[in-house]
Parts: sequence; structure tokens; C-alpha cells
Amino acid sequence: GAAYRSPTLQIAKCREWAKREGVAVGRVVQEEDVSGAKRSKDRRLRELIERAEAGVSEGVIVYRMSRFGRNMADTVAQVQRLKEVGARLVAVEEGYDTSQPNGQVLLGVYSGLAEQQLDERRENFQASVEAAVAEGKHIACRAPIGYLRRDQVEPRYDERGRLVRDGRLVVDKAAAKVVTEAFAMRARGSSLADIARHVSEALGRSVSKSSISSMLKNRAYLGEVRGPKKVTKADAHPAIVDKETWSLAQRDAGYHPRDGSLASQALLAGIATCASCGRSLQVMG
Repeated sequence: GAAYRSPTLQIAKCREWAKREGVAVGRVVQEEDVSGAKRSKDRRLRELIERAEAGVSEGVIVYRMSRFGRNMADTVAQVQRLKEVGARLVAVEEGYDTSQPNGQVLLGVYSGLAEQQLDERRENFQASVEAAVAEGKHIACRAPIGYLRRDQVEPRYDERGRLVRDGRLVVDKAAAKVVTEAFAMRARGSSLADIARHVSEALGRSVSKSSISSMLKNRAYLGEVRGPKKVTKADAHPAIVDKETWSLAQRDAGYHPRDGSLASQALLAGIATCASCGRSLQVMG
């Protein structure tokens, strides 16, 4: 959005501060499209903190405090690690430096603001999603097989010539027929492999078994649009599959190991299940 600053600009600002303060820049780490809510141990930020702890560097420079982290507890903990080895954290945009006398007080303020901004963005995103679902718009960027986005079928452009995004779904008649056949095949007990083969031949492109599995579970084919946190709108667009066929297609075809494999000889084949997702564990030779 309007607050975005490219990595090139952020690096330039950090280097300007370093030059002004007579600090030599060592390793430069760039993380784009990585949330500041992620803990430092799961980010490349960890490298910079460990370099300071090893005495290779004297601290970390970031463009904004939010680039160091948006999790207040983790931010305070990582700054403490730096302080324990006599290193410092500098956020050039805010003019923050942990070596300043009031550094500890400001750390709480800036890290708290960074976390609050993240919470507000999440709330705004959820509100936007709920509004879009209420209008019958498909949230994902791509339409499911059998549908097209309305902005693909009836494109409209604003005064600047940019496409006006419209995620409402329109039936793609040719592909919709193939989807209906796929659900009917599954309802009759056909395997995912057979359905994938049929759909691939009908559409003229390769469709995997995992894609077929996801397709068969997608309630968009009942005319629903769904968002995070179970936000749902029924009858948002024409259904391709009737409820009875959709329900029959959800039946588990069971576990069928290949004849002659180690799996076919295993006593617990198809019985032991994953504690996380509940699916049957398969024995691999």
C-alpha cells in the first residue's frame, strides 16, 4: 500500500545512517513478503543476531522497528540478546537506538506500536474478506475448474485503463460439464486416478490426483463462496453439482494398497491414522 518502501530504498536509508554515524556495514539480509509476526528464529534475522553474539558485528540496523519484528515479546527478547553481548539495534526511520539512555522505554513503545499495526491490518483484512463474501465474490485469485471470474468474462476498466477486479463466479459451460462428470464418477466409486485421467483428457491438460481430491471437497460447486473463519454465503453463483451427488462424492473410497507391495502385507495398513489430520497412514517400502 501507500506505506510500502522497496528493499532498495530501505537498504539505502540504512547505509546513509551508517555512513553518517561512521559505522561499517557488514552482512545485508533482505526479507520480502515475510511477516514481521514470524519469530526471529524462523527468519534470516536470526543470522544477524547470531553474528552479533559471536562478536562478528556490533549490532543490527533496520529501516523500521516493524522490520525487526511485530511480535512485542519476541522483539524485546531479541533486543535483550543483543544487549547482553554489548550490541545495539538501530531503526533509522524512527531514529531509535538501543544505546540511547531512554532506549528501553522507547523499545516498549515502538515494538508495541508495530504489533498493534499488525493486529489492525489483520482486522481490516478480515473485514474486507467478510464484505467480499457478502457480495458473493470468490476470495481466491483463481476460479475453480468449471467457473470463470466475472472480470474474465465481462472485463471493465477504470479511468486509468486498469482492470476492475470482480471475483464473482460465472459458469464455464464446457469445463462445468467435465466437473459434473467427475463428481458423478466419484459418487459411483471411481478412483481419483481414473477421475484425474478422465478430466485431463476432457480438458486437454494434465490434472493431478491431488487437484481432483481438492476439487471434490470444494463447496464452491454447490454455489457457495467461503472465506477465513468460516465466513460463508450460499447461492452466490449457479451450482454445478447437486447436494446429493456432492455428498456421495465425499465418501472415503478406503485404503487399497497395491498387490505384492510391502503395504499389502502390513497388519496395520489402513488402520493407523495421523493424529493431526485423521487420514490413514500408508506404509511405504
